[in-house]
Amino acid sequence: AVGDDAGGVGARRLVAAQWARDLFPFAHAPARYLCVVACGDEKQDVREVGRAGLRPPDGEGDEFARARRGRLAKRDEDDKVPGDKTGDKAGAGVGSLPAASTFLDYLASRHPELSKPAGLASKLPLPPLAMAAALDFIRLCVAAGTKDSDPKDSDPKASLTPPGYRRFLERCMVKSAPGDLTAAAATAIVELIERDPACVVDG
Repeated sequence: AVGDDAGGVGARRLVAAQWARDLFPFAHAPARYLCVVACGDEKQDVREVGRAGLRPPDGEGDEFARARRGRLAKRDEDDKVPGDKTGDKAGAGVGSLPAASTFLDYLASRHPELSKPAGLASKLPLPPLAMAAALDFIRLCVAAGTKDSDPKDSDPKASLTPPGYRRFLERCMVKSAPGDLTAAAATAIVELIERDPACVVDG
């Protein structure tokens, strides 16, 4: 009975990851978070579904992009006010990345320690594989947001870095983090400084 129960739990985790991958629009932060968690699962099939759920759809031909045009994605389109492009601009499209700040805020809501500075002895809030997946995904979101931003609409002295990004990177470099995660975070910090020098002095 114990074995059956353990198998049932694993099956439920797999189904949850599949729903997050297939059903919700790609910009849905809670669904992407579930995929991040799945990337750290003990079962390989769950991890594979989680990784697939974090890959940006490759146009209309992408099988998961088609699957995401399911019930909830269709409902969002049905509820949209004609002529209102606010949702599109905010990244609510089926195939768009969520805003980095939105995803980071949701991540911090599930793991409040991410809202605080990390010390060297701090613990990782997620398993290393899940943290690595979250880092890769957030880097995509940050790069997409920077690409879409209009320099004419921003203060050149103000930081473009999403709130919480630097704290997340610091958390990836705690003593208990594996070397590959620390290296990836160090690379992300260099990218961040090159792209947004103001982040060095801004908060």
